[in-house]
Amino acid sequence: DKPIIEGFGFRQNDQEIAVGLQHEILPRVSVDFQFTHHWFGNFVASQDTLRPPSVYDPFCVTPATNFTITSGYALPSTAQLCGFMNRQPNTGANTFTNVTRASNFGDVSDVYTGYDLNVNARLARGGIVSGGVSVGHEVTDICDVIGKASVTYASVAGVLASTSGTLASTTGYPSTLYCRVVPPYQPDWKGLVSYPLPWWDLRASATVQNRPGPQILANYTINAGNALTQTTLGRTPTGGSQVTQLIAPNSIFGERFTQVDVRFGKGFKAGRSRIQGSLDLFNVFNSS
Repeated sequence: DKPIIEGFGFRQNDQEIAVGLQHEILPRVSVDFQFTHHWFGNFVASQDTLRPPSVYDPFCVTPATNFTITSGYALPSTAQLCGFMNRQPNTGANTFTNVTRASNFGDVSDVYTGYDLNVNARLARGGIVSGGVSVGHEVTDICDVIGKASVTYASVAGVLASTSGTLASTTGYPSTLYCRVVPPYQPDWKGLVSYPLPWWDLRASATVQNRPGPQILANYTINAGNALTQTTLGRTPTGGSQVTQLIAPNSIFGERFTQVDVRFGKGFKAGRSRIQGSLDLFNVFNSS
């Protein structure tokens, strides 16, 4: 579709609204708050005209009874999840892809909303203490489009593929499973203290942060060995195997972790110049 490479106003973009307030609540102590709303626009889509949704078979998956997501997380043994799609084996390997604007098929949205709150204090002798929390999440929605086309670039002459204007689907075209992803709000706590020591002109600093754990995935591979017993597909997946995701993306996370970093610094004079030396200790308590 030529307009996406030659037209005006079709370039992928992102926009942001940020509103902040700062106020001194005590002498040398201030608090600031910021609200951020960031969104992306002008998404692209790739429509495989030789492989319409009608050449894909829907199926459900019932994982093995001993399938465990990760330590401490397991699926019910009778859980059945539907909405997966697999291309029919007689459709051939040829493709013909039309890269065009995603808005030709429907609405696509990618919106981040965040809140930041920080408190800063200046101490005697140049000491500094600050701390705060950031809370936000990014909501994506490709439900209008993914059943007709992929929200991504394809290998087409004249189109420079990139990640701009794309949104990957966890389950792939044309499945609408997990087409809308709404992660939970999770706080990200951070603190900093920096103070000059009374010995040898040293300055000590420390940062502490408490952050969410990594995203937990539940990738389950379907192949000739389990397709007939653990899916409703009734055949071996086209291509020999297919990876299915048994839980929604960005819905379950590992344990939060706390990291402490420490720095000791000292300044040295060298003629008219001044050299700052430092010793950094990262992740002092070896948390992960």
